[in-house]
Amino acid sequence: SYSDIRRAMIYASLHESVQAIMLDINSGGGAVSGCADCAALIASIDKGVKPVYAFTDGMMASAAYWLGSSARGVYVSQTAMTGSIGVISTHMEYSKLLKEAGIGVTVMRAGEYKALVNSMEPLSDVAKMQMQDQLNAAYGVFISHVAEARGTSVALADKTMGQGREFFGAAAGDANLAD
Repeated sequence: SYSDIRRAMIYASLHESVQAIMLDINSGGGAVSGCADCAALIASIDKGVKPVYAFTDGMMASAAYWLGSSARGVYVSQTAMTGSIGVISTHMEYSKLLKEAGIGVTVMRAGEYKALVNSMEPLSDVAKMQMQDQLNAAYGVFISHVAEARGTSVALADKTMGQGREFFGAAAGDANLAD
């Protein structure tokens, strides 16, 4: 979890015997919520306390790459999968299933936009727009972080690294995702 990663980073940063920190990452990603703060802590420790490096010989994708890109160096093996800079969300809606089972659900709101995305009713056009706006906002934060961390512009990062692309082995270096 992000809290476990933060605790480990703080622990390692406080011990004088630790000269540098290696993030050995093998993850396809995780939740957006909490990721930016964890990445900021990694970058802060790297810039002000001890050098931090990231490595994968498996997968460093999506939120895992968000964290890894916060290190001063990102290294990948020749068979690693890296990237997947993007944001995804799914919506499962059970209203028809519930109706067939004889279960009626009434959704009531105080606030026009409250819980528009829920599993008890089909997504309205407004709900879809709200959900897409949130995904776009999260993607903007993600791609901006990666661009800054990798020393490039947001436009170039989006064009060459972003949009959910995944890179195998040395192709991550060619795309400036790895050193």
